[in-house]
Formats: sequence, C-alpha cells, structure tokens
Amino acid sequence: MAEIKEKLSLPIFVKPARTGSSIGITKVKENDEIENALNLAFHYDTKVIVENSVENITDLTCALLSDGDEIIASEVQESLFGSDLFDYSVKYLEDGGAQTGNAEANLVIPAKISEEHTRRIKDYSKLIFKETDASGTMRVDFLLNKKTGELFVNEINTMPGTLYHHIWEKSGIPINKVLEKMLVSGFAKWKELQEIQSDFETDVLNNANQLKLQYKNLS
Repeated sequence: MAEIKEKLSLPIFVKPARTGSSIGITKVKENDEIENALNLAFHYDTKVIVENSVENITDLTCALLSDGDEIIASEVQESLFGSDLFDYSVKYLEDGGAQTGNAEANLVIPAKISEEHTRRIKDYSKLIFKETDASGTMRVDFLLNKKTGELFVNEINTMPGTLYHHIWEKSGIPINKVLEKMLVSGFAKWKELQEIQSDFETDVLNNANQLKLQYKNLS
C-alpha cells in the first residue's frame, strides 16, 4: 500500500483486472479505505488494477462491428449516472437497469459531446479493433474529462453481453444485420483456422527415447 500512496494521488480506483459490469470496483477517497478496496477486488480476481481517477467525467461507449471487409463504428453512447461510478446497481437493478429496462433515461445516443471528440472516439475505436486483431464485434469505453477535454480509453470488451443492439439501432443497423455480420465474420475466421496446419510428423520423441536407452546401457 505504501507504493500506491507514493505513485498515485487520491482519488483512485481499485478494481479486479478481469471482471465486468463494475463488479468489485471501489472509488477510494481516503488512504484508510485502500486496504478494504484491495480486499474486495482480490475477492473477485487474482490480479487487481489500481489507477488514478478521471474527474469531471463523461462516460462514453463506442461499439464496433466487422464482417471482415470493413470495420464499422457505431454512434457514441453517453451513460448518465449520479454516483461516483456507473456501478452494477445502476446498470442492472435500479428501475429495471440502465442497460436494459431504463435505458432511455440513462443513455444518450448520440452523446452530447463535440464533433471532434466524437470523431476521435470512433477513430481510436477502429484502431483498437484493428490492432488487437479483433473480429465480429467489440465495445470500447472512454472517459472524457469535461473540464480539460482529455480523453482516456477505459476498457475494451471483446464480448459485450447485450451486443449493444440499442446503439446499433440508433446507428441505423438493426439487430438482424448485426448478427448477420457476426456470422459472416465467424465463418471467415473458422475457414482461416481450418487452413492452419496444427500437427506434423516428427521422430524427436523416438530419438529421445533411444538416447535414454543408450545412456542407460552405458551406465
């Protein structure tokens, strides 16, 4: 904990490295809260991320879709919430959940941000999709500091649970077209894997066994 206090300044976020849906995340505002936050995060994962908080934030999301020929970026979504973070309760429980039953009240599509930030988010999202060698679909989350204009990539989700059909509908692509592109991409990836040689003939193990026998006879 001493290293955390030396390298980072409060407030900070402590979260499991490989969970989703804001599970196990704590926004730490005081030093004496760090230990409990770490214990909670380690309850859900063996690896934990501790990072500086982005203040004055707008929480933004861009979905990606590809059938192998092109990468399509959706409209940018803005998530509205009144607490320190867009937590599990707001996402899935309160009033039916912002991600499901109460989406209209908590999600703004397209996001109320500048054209420049919208362009950058779509460009960065496509670049991330390409550089991570993704296929089918992906979701990239961003945090925007409204005061400074700084933009941060917060999370990459290669298997978004809802497929973000509501974003695609607002982007002019119905869910049947989303599924169609995913199937085309999946079939192309499957064909690509079939062309890879995954086995080959070798005598290396037989040679190794013969050497063992020779060594045994000599001894």
